[in-house]
Amino acid sequence: PLTARVMVNRIWLQLFGQGLVKTPSDFGVRAELPSHPKLLDHLAAEFVANGWSMKQLIRSIVLSTTYQQGETAHAEYAERDPSNRLLWQMNRRRLDLESMRDSVLAVAGNLDLKQSGRSEKIENKSNANRRTIYGFIDRQNLPSLFRTFDFAGPDTTCGRRFTTTIPQQPLYLLNSPFIEAQAKRLVESVQALKGEERIRAMFRQTYQRDPKDWELDSAELFIDQFVPYAAAWDRLAQALLVSNEMMFID
Repeated sequence: PLTARVMVNRIWLQLFGQGLVKTPSDFGVRAELPSHPKLLDHLAAEFVANGWSMKQLIRSIVLSTTYQQGETAHAEYAERDPSNRLLWQMNRRRLDLESMRDSVLAVAGNLDLKQSGRSEKIENKSNANRRTIYGFIDRQNLPSLFRTFDFAGPDTTCGRRFTTTIPQQPLYLLNSPFIEAQAKRLVESVQALKGEERIRAMFRQTYQRDPKDWELDSAELFIDQFVPYAAAWDRLAQALLVSNEMMFID
């Protein structure tokens, strides 16, 4: 059924960054054909057979070999399919606003997991720690934070979000009181450790891995040379929180 196919395509779009049909809101005869029509039919049939369970559908997709691919270097495939429409590797994708902000809060140990309740204004508030989905939206005057990070327009339908790269994005990450507050919170969480062990703990908490040798050396050099020294750890934590490794899904 069309309903199942549309839903499957939207979930695939969310997981892969691009749907099997490029136009999630248009399955008409003038729309582009699916890149994998048999796969779309199979997933739609499976979706219906499993009682329209989105959780089961997502589990089926994320456990697949296709989803679990990394970024690979196949010159032959890149030449034949430069846009990766046939999914010979996983595309690198930037986190959307909600995922980015919630990830920063979670890493800093400051994410409020309370569910339901009224929305809250989160722009320019360093102590706003509720999940971004509860951020207050003014349909007639969308806050600049949401506009900066490609939030969908709230006064019209939007089948998919588009990703832009503009100067306001890094400027926000480097100067926002909110990001600075999370960096301070991250440093406080490892305050009991010193020197190299503190750096290692910050990397584990932020990236879920130990730092490489050159990263450890660079971090130690940064701490030793930063002026004023009292702010060095906060600035290192902020650098970790706004890095590409935090902002992108590999």
